[in-house]
Amino acid sequence: MSDDIAGIKEQAENGDTDAQYQLAVIYFYDANYEESLKFGIEAVQGGFKEALYLVGLLYENGLGTDENMDTAFDYYGRAVEDGHRLAHYAFGRLYLDGREGVIPQNIDLAIAHLYRAIEMGCDGSADDPDGKTLLQRLAQAQDLLENMKPESLDNSHLSDKFTDQSAAQDPAVALYLKNRQTLKEAIIKSLANNVIINPHLMN
Repeated sequence: MSDDIAGIKEQAENGDTDAQYQLAVIYFYDANYEESLKFGIEAVQGGFKEALYLVGLLYENGLGTDENMDTAFDYYGRAVEDGHRLAHYAFGRLYLDGREGVIPQNIDLAIAHLYRAIEMGCDGSADDPDGKTLLQRLAQAQDLLENMKPESLDNSHLSDKFTDQSAAQDPAVALYLKNRQTLKEAIIKSLANNVIINPHLMN
C-alpha cells in the first residue's frame, strides 16, 4: 500500500467521510469489492451522499456482497433524490429492462430518468453493464413503444409506488410523467434522428 493510500485509510478509519469515499472508489477500481462496500457504507452512514450510487452499484451487481436488488434500488433512489446523474441512468435502464419480482418494467419511468440523466450531462456507456449509451437505451425504449398497442401508451391513470416515488424524488421526472403521452409520440417520430427532447420544454 502506498503512503498516499495509507494516509487516506488512516483518515477513513478516523471517521473522515471524504476519505472513506475516496478509499471506496480506490478499492472498487482495484476490484477489492468487499473493502469498497465497507468504506462506501461508512461514508453513507456519515452523511457523504456521493457514495450512495457506488454502494447501489455494488449491491446491484453482487460485488463484495450477495446481489440484492431491493437494497440497490434503495441506494439508487436516495442518490436520485440527491441529484446524482448516474443514479438517474441506473433507474432508467432498470425500469427499461425490469427485474422480475423486484422492479416492474415501466417505459414511462425509464424514459423520464434517461432524459433526466441526459439533461445532467450523463452519457452512460461507462456504467452500463451492456456498454450501451443513453441514446442506445432510448432507442431500445423507442422499439418497445412502437411494439405497444396504442391504447397501452396512455397509462396516465395508473399509480404505483414506483411512479409516485420517482415523481417525488425529482421534479423533472414529475414533469415528464405529466406530459408522458405527448413526449412518447415525439420520441417515436424523432429519436431515430438522434433528436433529444427536453421534458422541461413540455409544459
